[in-house]
Amino acid sequence: MNDKRRNKRMDMNVILKINNLSLEDEKKGLNNVEIHTFNISRDGMGFTSEVELPDDGFFDTDVEIWTKETFHAIIKIVRKSKLEHGWEYGCVFLGLGEMDAYRIDVYQLSLENGMKN
Repeated sequence: MNDKRRNKRMDMNVILKINNLSLEDEKKGLNNVEIHTFNISRDGMGFTSEVELPDDGFFDTDVEIWTKETFHAIIKIVRKSKLEHGWEYGCVFLGLGEMDAYRIDVYQLSLENGMKN
């Protein structure tokens, strides 16, 4: 399979909470869902969850980066696959600010130059 990503994904191991932006899905208990982020790029991130989320769902989250800073993001699920114990998702950031995208770029540079943590 060809990788269609425009930007390189970097490993990232952070637990986040997401909140659904759909009132209909909110009634299904899809708020404050815990996810485990495993990679990130300036375009989006990959994560796993024990909870099945809707295809093409929109969620609100605060992403914590390696400096323990956070930035607010709206994400849209674009890929979903079933795992043995949960689900794996790929999502894209919608309307990510340039400063927050820049922080992700700095994270990538720090990883590439061995300055992680």
